[in-house]
Amino acid sequence: DACMTTEHLNSAFDSCLKETRLKMPELMSIKKCHEVEVASAVVASLCTVVATGTEGKSLDQVAVIDAGDGKGYLSSRIALEHGIKVLGIDCNEGNTVSAERRRDQLRKKIPVALKRSKLTKESILKDAPDDPLYKTTTKMIDFQTNLIELVR
Repeated sequence: DACMTTEHLNSAFDSCLKETRLKMPELMSIKKCHEVEVASAVVASLCTVVATGTEGKSLDQVAVIDAGDGKGYLSSRIALEHGIKVLGIDCNEGNTVSAERRRDQLRKKIPVALKRSKLTKESILKDAPDDPLYKTTTKMIDFQTNLIELVR
């Protein structure tokens, strides 16, 4: 069932609420860091609702498409901290290059953030170097763009 009532969504959302566990303020301003932490937790929670509310579906079968990905602040955080596949799409190649560089910087910062947050590696989901959960591409999106094909 693809539709659910507001009450059911609220109930499901409450039981699937994700939190930000890693604090990594080095790569963005305090304001941007707060926005990304909150937004990534909300997106991860919604993805968990979708995965748990669909029979036979798990979180590794869910993908987020970030149209207008920019420099990938939100997308890379969703993938690296919450272990959710994300495709970031932006029409500016400079943004795509910056997003990839940021993703690589975040990967290096995770061990430090884990130590600072007193978390174990196993408690944080992050992508493996040979199969990154966060991928980015440069593309102008229009009504003919097949987003599902891009995710594959």
